[in-house]
Amino acid sequence: MLEACVMTENKQIQHIEEILVNQQAVLFKRDSMKFCLLDDEFHRYFYQMTKREKIWNWMSLNNAHLTRFRWLRLDVLTLTMG
Repeated sequence: MLEACVMTENKQIQHIEEILVNQQAVLFKRDSMKFCLLDDEFHRYFYQMTKREKIWNWMSLNNAHLTRFRWLRLDVLTLTMG
């Protein structure tokens, strides 16, 4: 993360901010699936910026259970808050 912060350019900061704005919008709509997809995009972008996409791809393949848990947890929270 430190490496990404050091080498970040304005256009990259704008893209990160855009993702965060979109996350906030879908959060208010209670769209947990889209929120998780945007959250993945946010984190993947840091791996892309530091040229470590292979690591992201490997982690994505090996954490399906975590992804499923995140979706289910957000769905449960959305139901109880709704």
